[in-house]
Amino acid sequence: MFSLTGVVAEHDLYQHAIDKFHNPLYVVIYELGILALFFHLSHGFQSAFQTLGLNHKKYTPLIKTLGWIYAIVIPGLFAFIPLYILFTK
Repeated sequence: MFSLTGVVAEHDLYQHAIDKFHNPLYVVIYELGILALFFHLSHGFQSAFQTLGLNHKKYTPLIKTLGWIYAIVIPGLFAFIPLYILFTK
């Protein structure tokens, strides 16, 4: 990152994440955000197909199932990171 004086300031984002996720309060706040992401994705995935007019009684159950899987896997992987740091590092 450059400052107005032209001096380069380097940030260690990995260490910053490690430091923050050692605090359980940060982990709880992060996990609440991930919970919100879960609800957003579970609704949004299915809703996107309906908006495009791709709702059909034959395919809608498959789309809903894929939406739930997507909504569980993506936030689940993101939720794993701070929990791993909190309990192992």
